[in-house]
Amino acid sequence: MTASTLRRASAVVTVTEDLRRLAAALGAEPSRTHSIPNGCDAQLYRPQDRQASRSALNLPAEGELLVQVGHLIAAKGVFDLLAAFGRIAASRPNLRLALVGEGPAQRELRQRPRKRVWQRGCCCRGETAAEIPLWLNAADLCCLASHGEGCRTWSSRR
Repeated sequence: MTASTLRRASAVVTVTEDLRRLAAALGAEPSRTHSIPNGCDAQLYRPQDRQASRSALNLPAEGELLVQVGHLIAAKGVFDLLAAFGRIAASRPNLRLALVGEGPAQRELRQRPRKRVWQRGCCCRGETAAEIPLWLNAADLCCLASHGEGCRTWSSRR
């Protein structure tokens, strides 16, 4: 059905060149395919002071913070990231993980605080647009555990 729809489309707009090429390979007329990458507001998403960002979020000034921002669904790797965090948290007592976003997995993730690893260092927070830059700047490491982001990985291009 996708190929049939692409062949009949007046125009196809994708967010990556890889997806544009895939649409053409599936039958979209190449001259009617266009890629418009997702944009980013550089005034909002810019390097800021880590301690000030942590303070604004009421986070401890000390310790290591891993942050993943995104839709809370299994395909974004939130459960994989949580499992990895559980494995390394025991040897890093000052390590914290923040899963920032909303989605269908949010309920299950929020039910996990009963487990020991969550009691010590995890949180699941719904975000506001204004908070996302703060979370990213508060982090020591930003994670993207996603199983896919709408484009092929380098290894799939071989």
